[in-house]
Amino acid sequence: MSLFTNGKAFQSKEQPADQVQELIDKAYKLDEDPDATAAKKGLDIRYANEDELLIDVDTDEAYESVKRRLECIGNAIAPRMTEKHLAKEWDPMIQEYPSKSGLPHRHLIITLPSWKMDKWERICLQFMLGSDFVREGLSVLEALIGQERPTYFFELKEGSTWLPTNPEP
Repeated sequence: MSLFTNGKAFQSKEQPADQVQELIDKAYKLDEDPDATAAKKGLDIRYANEDELLIDVDTDEAYESVKRRLECIGNAIAPRMTEKHLAKEWDPMIQEYPSKSGLPHRHLIITLPSWKMDKWERICLQFMLGSDFVREGLSVLEALIGQERPTYFFELKEGSTWLPTNPEP
């Protein structure tokens, strides 16, 4: 069993939990403002809008899994969601970009035009779709400590050299 953080795998059987936690703490500062972190690193920050999911995938296999799960949720789960959403359509529009790490790491922005999600619904759906486990775990922690917008991407500044992998016509 491995825990992945910052592109490195740590074997949980060989790595004591406190050492794994220390590595995560160095990589992710939960008490630091995300806007300040982005500015310090020379990156842009992209927060989720109320009708968006931000999915972080690191492999081609994870990307394919997200696509399968989107279909599964649309067919089986979305129609049975809370009454708040029962009348809403599951008609996802997907934009995808290489993450700042480059392919196969991707950022997917899934827009559900008739949905308005709070942070907990968003995090839950992102977990269900297979977004990066550590990223979503950190989103939960940020939400618990009061972060109003715990779902975001750090991205390269506008004018960077990468382009969307599936630009809209």
